[in-house]
Amino acid sequence: MLNYLQSVYAPGSQSIIVKPLNKVIKIPLSPSSWQNLKHELHANKLARKDPFWMPYVAILKQFSLFGISKKLTSCSQHCQLVDALKRDLLKRIGKCKTYDLTKVINIQPLHDHVLSELSPNELSNFLKAAQNPVEISSCHGDICAQNILFDKASIRLIDWTNYQQQFWAYYDLMHYEIQYLANQSNYSWTRIVTNDGLFNHDLRWSPRDHFFYSLCRSFLELKANLRLNQFDSSYKTKYLKVIKTTLGYIS
Repeated sequence: MLNYLQSVYAPGSQSIIVKPLNKVIKIPLSPSSWQNLKHELHANKLARKDPFWMPYVAILKQFSLFGISKKLTSCSQHCQLVDALKRDLLKRIGKCKTYDLTKVINIQPLHDHVLSELSPNELSNFLKAAQNPVEISSCHGDICAQNILFDKASIRLIDWTNYQQQFWAYYDLMHYEIQYLANQSNYSWTRIVTNDGLFNHDLRWSPRDHFFYSLCRSFLELKANLRLNQFDSSYKTKYLKVIKTTLGYIS
């Protein structure tokens, strides 16, 4: 029986993830995590209406995530399916329009909890960099190995908590690569992003990309931390450091 039932604690969502056979069930452990799960349910419904993401959504219903096939594909086929998703993302980016990201997302919470610690000159440099137009599209917000389910010939994505209808279009691609490297190296994402030698070995990502990734991930994590009532000074220090460091790359 144990071979068919796996469980793990997910501190990011204050939940236990249980995997019985062909299901993934998330069990909240606190009132705030129940609220976070309701947010995820709403985001899942929004993603199912998104023409691009519709084929990839594993439907969240009654607090259970359905979509894992009992017959999973082989590892080589897994890689091919992930590569196909990445190609679809790149193809879509080529059709995206560019906008000022600060006009697309509400960065006021980030300003109130983190950016207010910047000096006037640093804040001016931040706004100047952040207001440079970037490609905008909808975004899953946390594409990583743990959130990808494989059917015989398709991919299903779970955990749409960070889904954004308008966001930096390259975020999902960069996030997948950073999380892959983080899993392989046991380094934090902040260490990877702020150490060019650790991550940008293929020169695919520019210093500007490092800055926008740091801004976007800090934005998403802050929103989640506030929902779960777990934001504290350690998070403020973390986000402030990574934003200031990557801002220094382009200032």
